[in-house]
Amino acid sequence: MGVIAGRRGGRRPAWQLALVVVAGLVYGLLLLRGEADVDRGGVGASPAASVGAEAQAPGASGAAGVSSRLVEAIERRQSEVWVETAAEVTRLLRDDDRGSRHQRFLVDVAGNSVLVAHNIDLAERVPLEQGDVVEIRGRFEWNDRGGVLHWTHHDPGGGPDEGWIRHRGRVYR
Repeated sequence: MGVIAGRRGGRRPAWQLALVVVAGLVYGLLLLRGEADVDRGGVGASPAASVGAEAQAPGASGAAGVSSRLVEAIERRQSEVWVETAAEVTRLLRDDDRGSRHQRFLVDVAGNSVLVAHNIDLAERVPLEQGDVVEIRGRFEWNDRGGVLHWTHHDPGGGPDEGWIRHRGRVYR
């Protein structure tokens, strides 16, 4: 293979340039498909973390939409699926005080009602009102009532998969 002149008069093998170009194309395609893990600064930091990245990272600004990955998980009745989505709060429920305490509320996801169970022993309570729009990153689990989004908080074990809820510009994790 040939050699290509680089900055400062250095020379780089053509295969290195080709590798960079291919990596950039793959990353661009993953971004378009919503599978690049932008929040962690890499592509697919873990298989679970790279799924459904339609919503933006906690530090980003701008509106996010309903996750097509979440809608697909609901339709296919899948579980253990990490997703990010935006959704409207349709109903506030009483806290679940059995075991770890959870703030519970229902959100509308493309016409589907999904329960959000936010662990308030690990994360701060989100000051919600019915009709609020929230952005959520968590793990979806299918059930006979439509499903639940949980792990909407930091991972106390320090693992790579962490969730969050963004409400009115503030992130709760």
